[in-house]
Formats: sequence, C-alpha cells, structure tokens
Amino acid sequence: MKLTRHVVAAIIVSLILTGCGSNGPTTVSSATTTPSLSQSAPEPSLSQSAPAPSVSQPAPSPSPTSSNLKACHDFEVASNQLARLLYDGKGNLTSTQYQQAMTDAANKMDRAGLAAAGVVQQRINDLMTIMPPNPRDMMLSTGKSVGQKYNAGLDHVSNACGSENATITLTPVTLAPFD
Repeated sequence: MKLTRHVVAAIIVSLILTGCGSNGPTTVSSATTTPSLSQSAPEPSLSQSAPAPSVSQPAPSPSPTSSNLKACHDFEVASNQLARLLYDGKGNLTSTQYQQAMTDAANKMDRAGLAAAGVVQQRINDLMTIMPPNPRDMMLSTGKSVGQKYNAGLDHVSNACGSENATITLTPVTLAPFD
C-alpha cells in the first residue's frame, strides 16, 4: 500500500490529537495493522464481485470516491477533536467556550456525513442520531448505554471508510467504569 500525503497527514493529525501515544484514550482503526512505509498491501482484484446489497441498506459506492475520502478524513479529525475535548475536559476554556467547541466538533462530524455518499454517509448519519445534545452525557453512568452505542457506531464508520480505502483511526468515548 502506497502512503499518500493525505494518509500521512491524517496519521500525523491523529497522533497530535491523541497525544502521540500518551496515556490518553484508546483508538479504533479501520485497518487491521498499521502499515510501515516499507510494507505494501496487495491491490484488490477487479475480477472480484461483491454480493448484491440488501434492500434495507444503500448500495455501496462502486469505487472509492474523493467525496468519501475527504468526508472520512474530515470525520476523523472532528471525531477525535470531540473525543479529546471529552477526555481532557474544559481545561482553560470557559464553560461556554467548552460547550461551543464540542458543538463545533459535532457539527463538523455531521457536515462530513452530509458530504459523503452511500454506506459511509449512512454510517455517519446513524452515528449522529445516537449522539446526545450534550456529548458529555455519554461519559456518565446514566449515559453508558448511549456511549456504548456511540462507540459501536464509530467502529461502523471506521469500517465503512476502510472499505473506501480511507483508513481512519477514531478515539472512542471513555465510558463510566460502573453501572
């Protein structure tokens, strides 16, 4: 697999947003392994045929689209920004600034879904319907089930983007340790 400037930039942004391997939250990725610059993955064969989509799901995009590649990247950046805000708390921000920063990140995630197509769009839109108006609620014991659904939704978005050759790494919400 050839690493493009966009993939390298996404990796760097992910490392910056997740604290470069600090004791921060764990991450979910659409890749099963992290490729190094010397590794190459086999190219998919054009002769393989995909199974017909079911009626309840939209047809997957026929090939990776630039809109989905950009949407996946934009979603990754905004989602990890929200996760970092939730994990770190408000820090030096006022309560109003902190709430606005979370709202801005959520809006960027939503806009990425609107810019996507096919399964990627559906998965992002499904995730956005799970997110409560105040994302901090997912971290409370009373919001644990919503947080679990949200984290599962992140996995679904990551998988959909991976199917478009847009490997993304998403940081799940830290859940309350008790019920």
